[in-house]
Amino acid sequence: MKLILFFMGMIAVSLQSVGQESKSHNDSGKLYFELIKEKIIIPVQIDGKSYKFLVDTGGIFEISENLQNEFNFKQTESTTIAGINRKEIEIKAVNIPEIKIGNWAFRDRKAIVSNLHSKYPYSCCELDGMIGRDFFDNVIIQFDLASKFISLN
Repeated sequence: MKLILFFMGMIAVSLQSVGQESKSHNDSGKLYFELIKEKIIIPVQIDGKSYKFLVDTGGIFEISENLQNEFNFKQTESTTIAGINRKEIEIKAVNIPEIKIGNWAFRDRKAIVSNLHSKYPYSCCELDGMIGRDFFDNVIIQFDLASKFISLN
């Protein structure tokens, strides 16, 4: 009986601490987005200037060649890949010192540089980059499509 009470007490304490932990995260408030051709587009800030990024939770963090040319971010690595047609392309990775989304500031994020945004269907959205799953490590994202806002926790 004492053993059962001990385990019930441990479970109650652990559940209570889990609830407290989730309350301690900072909420960014509501970050409104545009819905263009069923794509979620959010404003991000780099060096005080606003840019349009696609949110793709299955993709990776990438920036356009135009954005790289504007800021000349420090290249961290480079690799060459070949497609099915054996056409080789070089992919560069750069370090973004700081990028702001809503009230959140993300520092030292690695992004690849891509010309994908100049091709259809992305070209019609005039995008500067894409925020993917690798960008949001340790962040909970809540999407409200009806009200067109995102919350980060």
